[in-house]
Amino acid sequence: MATGQQAATDSSVKRDAMLAAWVRDARQRTLEVVADLTDEQLMGPQLRIVNPLLWEIGHVTWFQEKWALRHAGGQAPVRAEGDSLYDSAAIAHDSRWSLPLPSRADTFAYMTTVRDRVLERIEQGNLTEQERYFITLGVFHEDMHTEAFTYTRQTHGWSAPVFSAVQVANSGETGPLYGDAEIPGGRFLLGALPEEPFVFDIPCTGSPKLGDAGCGAILIIGCRSSRIAPCCTSTGGKRKLTATGWDADCRRSSNGKWRRRPNRRISAKNLRT
Repeated sequence: MATGQQAATDSSVKRDAMLAAWVRDARQRTLEVVADLTDEQLMGPQLRIVNPLLWEIGHVTWFQEKWALRHAGGQAPVRAEGDSLYDSAAIAHDSRWSLPLPSRADTFAYMTTVRDRVLERIEQGNLTEQERYFITLGVFHEDMHTEAFTYTRQTHGWSAPVFSAVQVANSGETGPLYGDAEIPGGRFLLGALPEEPFVFDIPCTGSPKLGDAGCGAILIIGCRSSRIAPCCTSTGGKRKLTATGWDADCRRSSNGKWRRRPNRRISAKNLRT
């Protein structure tokens, strides 16, 4: 019969094995999403709503290195110039196309090196909770950017990426998916509980609060801009759906029609990571 200490050890081993699998999966998807692109496509034209992919895959790797290896693990930087190239909080968006970025091969090597060092640390065992937290943060951050990589390809009109672990559905199994998801009103917990092992982008004060929310509905799947264009052009074309944002918030009313909510601006720059 396992003792309490043995059970805790077994639980930690399982958690860390799952964490290692997440690290491998996230990096594999990042590499696959850009694998078929040319060097020119990895930079792409400068647009306000996307990043150059060569910079962005380096940024994802730098983020993982900074927080999982350097901050939590106390390791030295893998690339001495990493902070000056990939820190999105310090590097203006428009300047990312003109940075002296490493080559494609060197960037891929950086991605592999950082991933392997994170996996090596997991395999050594005895991870602290701080290390687990920041390794997990790096995985979730990379997963978010994989979505950004994908919509960048769509923005430029390139083909969809091919992921090795994803089974492609038959054409007969796909099609438009319309309708709303009804959101019931009620009282919800706002914030996070202190005992939660991971909180992502939500301040954890240790004192979560209850908040009341009214009922509503949202589309059950993302839709093309053409479906909401009538809402944004219903004032004689004065307000259009553009890269700079909307001058109104479009919502579905109870009768199924679009309704306008003025005095709010949704801008593409708010969507950038």
